[in-house]
Amino acid sequence: MNQFKKSFVFCYSFMLISLLATTTFSQTINISPKTLYFGKIPEGKEAIRDLLIYNISLQPLTISKLRFQGTNASSFSLITDPTPATLGLAQLLVVPVKFVPISEGTASAQLVIESNASTSPDLAELTGEGTDLTNGFITFERIFGQPDGDGAGSIRETADGGYIIAGGTTLIDADYSDASLIKIDKYGQMEWSQTYGDEDWSEGFAEVLITPDGGYLAVGSHSYTEQLGEPDIYLVKTDAAGNLIWEKSYGKSAFKADNASEIIQATDGGYIIAGSTITNVSNDAYLIKIDDSGNIIWEKIYGGTGGENAASIKPTGDGSYIFVGSTSTNYTGALGDFDFYLVKIDATGNIIWEKHYGGTDWDQAGNVLITNDSGYLISGWTASPEFGAVARDVFLVKFDAAGNKQWQKLFGWEHHDGAAEVIATEDGGYLVAGSSERYYDAP
Repeated sequence: MNQFKKSFVFCYSFMLISLLATTTFSQTINISPKTLYFGKIPEGKEAIRDLLIYNISLQPLTISKLRFQGTNASSFSLITDPTPATLGLAQLLVVPVKFVPISEGTASAQLVIESNASTSPDLAELTGEGTDLTNGFITFERIFGQPDGDGAGSIRETADGGYIIAGGTTLIDADYSDASLIKIDKYGQMEWSQTYGDEDWSEGFAEVLITPDGGYLAVGSHSYTEQLGEPDIYLVKTDAAGNLIWEKSYGKSAFKADNASEIIQATDGGYIIAGSTITNVSNDAYLIKIDDSGNIIWEKIYGGTGGENAASIKPTGDGSYIFVGSTSTNYTGALGDFDFYLVKIDATGNIIWEKHYGGTDWDQAGNVLITNDSGYLISGWTASPEFGAVARDVFLVKFDAAGNKQWQKLFGWEHHDGAAEVIATEDGGYLVAGSSERYYDAP
């Protein structure tokens, strides 16, 4: 998985000015979000989202009653009724709202907010969709997080058919982001959520693993934003309920950036973290082998005179490992442009061979898949025109077991496209996931 990294630093006064400028409700109250969308939820299951009510006037705001109205009002309810409530200037009220679809299709209603803000109540629009479980498959769409900013770096299926999501979140009234884990069932319904980190740091997870004891191991980065410190690799071990067992930090320097992209279970026990670190003035690929308690067994740096990173690592099946990333070292005479970087290492991190592949422009690798013929399929993107790139296109390159290129393919449109991960399918093909930016002329 690609590295997840986000820091959210919010200025309280800026937020208040923004609310004053953009509110479409009465002059003394702001509701966020203006339309609360709950996603696609299986019939009979529930989704919970928070609605925020701000007082943006100099006078106290008294909210006397909250009620629902509309054709599908019975599908929505309050977790707890916080009224009556009085808010001072810039204070907010958090209102958890539950959506339980009773039939297939779109459901909408309004939350009516009666207050002293005006003679007519303010309204919050609520909408969600019910999905039918009788179709032979389950489809759901869930939204998790706080109003200030959230992101997911990794998701894994758990033994009970549910999922564990790793990422980051910015809690209400917090200055910096926290790393987070969210456990959901097979319907996408939240079972628990936990946050990790220090109040003076910004954290986020890029990857999560399910450990043999049923717990979780999540890795990402944290940065000491209060003193503008650089990020370090941040590793957390939890039990099956997300309770913290231990946490560790790793890095080559306290004053330079270290980032984690992926963590895998090592074939001989323990785990290997792949990422990058800064040594002297350049960025280098960085691998750390740890034991089950997070203690370092070995750590290695890879790269040349340019910049490198390790985006993804996989065991090859022969006791060795392959990692991929990108390099700007002048292997091909195109100094300053990045190429695919492919490195095979032994069980102790020593290089068996390393390869690079790219064109005259940028070529960036994001993930590696071990193929049935013991070769490697790398996914990423390219902007090199000699490969046929128009702007930035999804780029797949197949290598044999010795690192020799066998074929390459491009996919995409006229703007920015990129692949984040590739997996093998049962029919012998591959499934690629990534992103695409498409722009259209205004009519």
